[in-house]
Amino acid sequence: MTSPFVISSRVIETVKSLPEEERRIISSALAEELLCGEDPVKKMSPLQAMLYSVVRYYVKRDSERSSVRDALSSANTAGAF
Repeated sequence: MTSPFVISSRVIETVKSLPEEERRIISSALAEELLCGEDPVKKMSPLQAMLYSVVRYYVKRDSERSSVRDALSSANTAGAF
């Protein structure tokens, strides 16, 4: 992933609510994909891959919302002059 991303409090709380082993695997997988650009899913069990897809969806959606919010804020600021 080369674009900016948001890890919201919902993502953090979701990961923290997982059992310890899944929490470690999911948080490592997020770092592996978002920071290193590698696909972590091939190293996971089917359950872990499903959990990761849910958390990854939250990150993607929160990042998109943030981008839209920033764009609207910029447009409103530019129109104020």
